[in-house]
Amino acid sequence: MNRRDNDNQVLTILFILCIVMLVGGIMLASSIKTNGAYPVRGEEVKLAIGTAIASFGGFGLIGFLIYGLRHRKGGVLTDPLDALMQGKISQERYDAMHKKEIIALILSILLAIALLISWKNSISIVLAICMVAGAAGALILHAQGKGGLRALAITLGAITGLIMAASTKMDTGKRYAYFVNGIKVGEGNGAASNFLMTLLGGLLMVAVLIIGVAYLITIVCSIGKEI
Repeated sequence: MNRRDNDNQVLTILFILCIVMLVGGIMLASSIKTNGAYPVRGEEVKLAIGTAIASFGGFGLIGFLIYGLRHRKGGVLTDPLDALMQGKISQERYDAMHKKEIIALILSILLAIALLISWKNSISIVLAICMVAGAAGALILHAQGKGGLRALAITLGAITGLIMAASTKMDTGKRYAYFVNGIKVGEGNGAASNFLMTLLGGLLMVAVLIIGVAYLITIVCSIGKEI
């Protein structure tokens, strides 16, 4: 077996591992027990771990998609507007990508509706929002570049984080003392820190998912003959 065969074997194993991580992470996150629309106490860790595993698997698949198609005729793009401005692609190819991205947005909306019909809780709602926002983000990336996509992801992530933090019931029955070098510097029930952690967790999760979906759609829509 030559070196090329060994490399292909390693890449195949890593590709399968990414798929297992993506599917396993989603299954782990979706298996949590909920109280209404929110995870019961103690299940947040399982949700966070499942989301992290699925994110690593998803971004790994995006990386393989870029790696596997980078030598394809016509190439793949992650910033169509920048490529157009630098003369790397033609206006015709830029416009063709735009049409594909509109179709991807329509399909994402339909998939989000199907997801909410079959599985409606806080997790599915967040996933549906990220799917649609990611598809819309691909159009924003196409028209405004990376800055517009980042602004969308951070804005929706912050809004989602605020909603999650404001709607999560904090346990204020216990009080904690905070020490620095053995000196007591404060005392409280931990509500503020819990609120901040939930806010940041929601922001990061939603922003990463939106950006990941947007880049994946952009890459897929860029595949084709060079025009």
